Amino acid sequence: MINAKLVPASIHTTFLTLALFYGGIAQILAGMWEFKKSNTFGATAFTSYGAFWLALASIIVFEELNLINFGPDRNIAIGLFLVAWTVFTFYMWIGSLKINNALVFVLTTLLITYILLDLAEFSQKKLEGGTMSDLKRGLTYFLSVLAYGVILLIGIKVYTFLQITGERTYNIKPAVEFFFFFTIAFGLLLALPELIVNFKKEGIWKIDRVKIISIALPAFVPSLLRYLYFCTNAGFYMPFGFLFVNYALSSGVFFFAGVVSGYFLLSSVHKEET
Repeated sequence: MINAKLVPASIHTTFLTLALFYGGIAQILAGMWEFKKSNTFGATAFTSYGAFWLALASIIVFEELNLINFGPDRNIAIGLFLVAWTVFTFYMWIGSLKINNALVFVLTTLLITYILLDLAEFSQKKLEGGTMSDLKRGLTYFLSVLAYGVILLIGIKVYTFLQITGERTYNIKPAVEFFFFFTIAFGLLLALPELIVNFKKEGIWKIDRVKIISIALPAFVPSLLRYLYFCTNAGFYMPFGFLFVNYALSSGVFFFAGVVSGYFLLSSVHKEET
């Protein structure tokens, strides 16, 4: 709330007491109890985030006591500190996918919070030469990869759930439909940053028809054939049905084909300078 300027910064001492005793000591104690119960994930999570709050509160206390002084580079120091915990939270988020949905929700919101805090810290610092610019660009690349990874893992989890449900109900159509649309949508998402950059340029919009015909459409065909095989009556008349039933091919080649088709379809739209 202080970062969002919803409350005055002068009340930050309230944050310190909560960070030290509840966020810090209480969570570390909870981690020790989880360790005693042989819950490795719970012990790691509680102990680590307890240490995070103790470390963050200690930085504030040491600054107040003039034991450390970051000077004008304080935002960089705090930003790098938060980036390290963003990476850790991402690994914890991956581990939560095998536990339960409540934990996935908690760590997903926590990961988003860390990313927003990272951006907030680095955006407060004015560019100084190329160093800060390179740092922000590197952070942008890292967060982009992180976001794509999160979306991909969520897609895999949803597809796995639909596939298991389909095997139980003898209806794999929802899983196949999700696979078809998700792979193409993921490819479109990969090309989205390039399209956004084009919006900022001056010029005339063009469509690269050669790219669409030679790459996007040929890559789209395998995905479409797999969809037709499982979701329509056309599957009865299609040869080489074993190609669509084979799990390795369906999870590998067809995923790649869908992503490639979506990516090159959107990337074929660009601006040419006049």
